[in-house]
Amino acid sequence: MSVGFEIDYLRILVWTCLIEGLVLNLALVQGPWKTRLPWWKRLAAAIVPTAATLPHLWFVAAPFLQNRATAAAIAEPIIVLVESAILEAILVQGWKRSLVLAFLANLASWGAGELFPL
Repeated sequence: MSVGFEIDYLRILVWTCLIEGLVLNLALVQGPWKTRLPWWKRLAAAIVPTAATLPHLWFVAAPFLQNRATAAAIAEPIIVLVESAILEAILVQGWKRSLVLAFLANLASWGAGELFPL
């Protein structure tokens, strides 16, 4: 593993947190589930789920998922489920809402990665 690999990981981590955090905050502040949450809960929701799941995808699963389509089909649903559990623990908004929020956030970051590969 080269240093470039770790730098790529950190760059992807920052971009993913920004994209998913934006989607989550838009949904929680402006969207259909408009709610008053403390800023620190919204910040935690933007960072913690991705920080908890991305290392596993990047360092553990990536060697086994060389094909991007396979990675999307296998890893993304698992990531959405794990991140929805983390979001529920942070936001306490209900499991269905947390699952939808995790799905939308991951769809946005996955789509951004497909459209604008880093």
